[in-house]
Amino acid sequence: MSEMYCMEEIKDWFCGTETRVGFDDITRIKWLISELEKCRAENAEYNALFILQRTRLDKAAKMWRQATNNPDTVFPDLGVLLEWLMWELETNKALLDRYQKVEKGWRDETEGIETEIKRLKAILANAGIAS
Repeated sequence: MSEMYCMEEIKDWFCGTETRVGFDDITRIKWLISELEKCRAENAEYNALFILQRTRLDKAAKMWRQATNNPDTVFPDLGVLLEWLMWELETNKALLDRYQKVEKGWRDETEGIETEIKRLKAILANAGIAS
């Protein structure tokens, strides 16, 4: 329930424009207070979420300004920012995949060289030549 709705309920009750059958005044006031407390708690959660989202958006916008050389732009259009972030993610994933393939190739080549060194050392040892 929104706080605005709670405030309207309280205003309606005090102004006498709404009556609820089965509620005495004390019960009605307790109910309205509990609803208002729920609304305030919900509002605090939304406020905390808004602050967290704003912090993250500010960080992303700062990265966007640096990457796109737009230092004077206060905040990019959210759609533009999201497209840029997705492009960055795809580009970085492609680079990571490429580097992982290169690294695996180097690892395989290194293992092959180490195997060849061991084989040559064994040949030298069998021939009585110190390595």
